[in-house]
Amino acid sequence: MDIKDLGILKSVAKHQSISKASEELNYVQSNITRSINKLEDELGTKLFIRHGRGVSITNNGQTLLSYANQIVNLMEESKRVITSGTEVAGPLRIGATDITISIRLPKVISLFSEEYPKVDLTLNTGYTTDLVQSVLKYELDGAFVTDPVDHKNIESLPLIDEKIMLIYKRDKNFSGFQNLNDEKLLVFGKGCTYRKKTEEYLKDAGITPNKKIEFNSFEGLVGCVKAGLGVGVVSKKIVEIIDTSLIDYIELPKEYSMIKTVFIKRNDSADFTALISFLNIAKKLFH
Repeated sequence: MDIKDLGILKSVAKHQSISKASEELNYVQSNITRSINKLEDELGTKLFIRHGRGVSITNNGQTLLSYANQIVNLMEESKRVITSGTEVAGPLRIGATDITISIRLPKVISLFSEEYPKVDLTLNTGYTTDLVQSVLKYELDGAFVTDPVDHKNIESLPLIDEKIMLIYKRDKNFSGFQNLNDEKLLVFGKGCTYRKKTEEYLKDAGITPNKKIEFNSFEGLVGCVKAGLGVGVVSKKIVEIIDTSLIDYIELPKEYSMIKTVFIKRNDSADFTALISFLNIAKKLFH
């Protein structure tokens, strides 16, 4: 097997589709199929099960994928370290939650791009749980997530404390947490730490919201709160930057409201100049 075949394996596994892998890699489908067949013949086992919806990876395929992730990452990492030397250049893949990218990272990205124009910076958004998996799979060099991550292959750099707030339209008859039994709770997706902490509090307090409505962006969530749709779960930083003329807010009880924004990376990945430089700027500008 060679590195090209392993890269194809990764793409097919990610998309669960030979056609989508061919689009991503800009290969014809026959080349993708030939590469997978070559790996299967060499290893004497099926790596994927073909079906009408695409392909599904087998247990043996999953085992090979875990090694492929490490091998491909080490190859890319060695190129970055050797070719960059002391120069800050090359690819840098960073992930962050939507709120972090929208509120905290613009200044960091602007300054970093100005100082290090030779770095090819890629930014991916996602919820904390998804970003952790992307770092573990070597798909990201690191990510900004909420709350420390307890995993043997992950190291975390604490950056800033956050608080969770509930926001609601000012003229809404909302006198406290018990009112949530009659309210719609506006939240981000299930991988969001703000949502997770709030749901823990509500469960412990015996409070069941009338309904939960999910949002993909804080702008949409805040807009619906202003329209009176329900009570939103956000960070204190959002409350600080939005127009609160139509909004009131309350903080969750202290034991539930405090979370941290941390930067995570695999502890077996080498630090390279682009990543170190990016983190140095982030630590200076995060506040």
